[in-house]
Amino acid sequence: MLDVFRQMLVNVSVAGIFAGVALQFVKEGPVREVVRVAAGLMMTLALLLPLAGLPAAGLLFDDALGELQSAAAFAAAENQRVAASSVGNAIAVYIQDRASEMGVKCTAAVQMESDESGRLETRQVTLWIEGADEDTRAAVCQMVAQECGIPIYLMEVKGR
Repeated sequence: MLDVFRQMLVNVSVAGIFAGVALQFVKEGPVREVVRVAAGLMMTLALLLPLAGLPAAGLLFDDALGELQSAAAFAAAENQRVAASSVGNAIAVYIQDRASEMGVKCTAAVQMESDESGRLETRQVTLWIEGADEDTRAAVCQMVAQECGIPIYLMEVKGR
């Protein structure tokens, strides 16, 4: 047990020296804040690394690692969902603005999903176009296909 405390003291001392030297070379600003965070993480690791050698600590670290991996997977899925929603909303706003420039009142909804490799794909575009003839509706669909790269077969046009 005394070896663990001695190793912790040595690790923290070395980490403190490295952190101090690194902070001397960085000026004020965002980079300094990143170095400060990295230094804090390094100090935390310096304290916790010797505890990993204890027999009971291995089980605790395995459980914590499993929970961290589960949380990371959940965060990645949530990040993909938010990205899909944000990109879909941005495309919908663009379509509405361009239709307005064409003199057409249009409301758009774009549904995006991630494929198996994590890339965002358009699944469906719904256009609500009121008070336009068939040629105008076709022109809006053609604009969406050309400018947004969305195939016409993914578009659904509603309204009268």
